[in-house]
Amino acid sequence: MKNNIPLRNPLTYILLFVLFGISVSFSQENQNCTLVGTWADGPCYTAYLQNEIVLLANGAFLEIVDISDPANPVELSKYQTSSFIYSLTVEENYAYIANQNVGLLILDITDLSDPVEVGFVEIAGFYSQVAFHRDYIYFTTNATISMRIIDVSNPEEPAEVSSLEVYSRSKMTFQGDYMYLAARYEGFQVYSIADPIHPVLIAEIDSIYCSHIDVNGDYAYVSVYDSLMILDITTPADPIQVGVIYPNFSSFNTCIVEGNTA
Repeated sequence: MKNNIPLRNPLTYILLFVLFGISVSFSQENQNCTLVGTWADGPCYTAYLQNEIVLLANGAFLEIVDISDPANPVELSKYQTSSFIYSLTVEENYAYIANQNVGLLILDITDLSDPVEVGFVEIAGFYSQVAFHRDYIYFTTNATISMRIIDVSNPEEPAEVSSLEVYSRSKMTFQGDYMYLAARYEGFQVYSIADPIHPVLIAEIDSIYCSHIDVNGDYAYVSVYDSLMILDITTPADPIQVGVIYPNFSSFNTCIVEGNTA
């Protein structure tokens, strides 16, 4: 299983606008969405989709659901963790789960009907975010040392190898040797992670409030209050603003880019 964008799917995807370069077009057809199915009745802050299987955080439970028939989801398994699940990601046959104020939980999901815990790293803090890149987990919380970098080349023996002080609740995305951060009140930041044990800040725009980010090719798409800022990151150390879009609503906190659609 491999997908770095949570819940990217036409059944659960709200289309905001269509980008061709930096131009925008709106379609009445694209703005009309129809609910075809629902699942779970608890608090859900994250989900992860791969093909026709979705891993869904339902409070402290991880639910694995088959949505091949979207109108009739089928639960394959339900795994109880020790705390509220705020973020999760999947790489190959492993699920990496951020348990609030507990830490990183690693589950082997080779058998979707029977997830098995194989690893754990204790990490305090709330509003946890977890991301995978090149055998490392990047785990953020609201703690003083807000980012932990964990080697999971062997998921059964995870090892914290470095840490970084970033703004709590920062959103992360990765491309090549670079990590791009939506660091909220500290703005937009770019780190070189060619050496994951020694990340280096190489660029920042600290004059904006940046709540979310996605990267596609040579461009970064940054949620900034009531607008979407588009940055040319051909040279990651020198991001250049090339466009800005003001949607027909007051603010938004998330941006996901797929091809020419954001």
